[in-house]
Amino acid sequence: FFPIAYFVSTARDISPLSLMIAVSIASTCAFMTPVATPCNALAFGEMKGTSFRMMLILGFFLNIIGAFLMAVWVQFVVSLIYQ
Repeated sequence: FFPIAYFVSTARDISPLSLMIAVSIASTCAFMTPVATPCNALAFGEMKGTSFRMMLILGFFLNIIGAFLMAVWVQFVVSLIYQ
């Protein structure tokens, strides 16, 4: 997604670095399914009693929280660092 972020940022006349940082952080916020990240697959395989439905429900809320925190972080922290 980095090339897409780069071309979108240059088309909008914004810093490509800030958008690429947002993309890299967003890619770590995958919590819904066991195939999203290797850590999710490991937890799903090793924890007894974990169902796919439970991962979807809990992962949905974690994704919402992660998206909110990422938006706040990118808006305030990155703008302070890269002015």
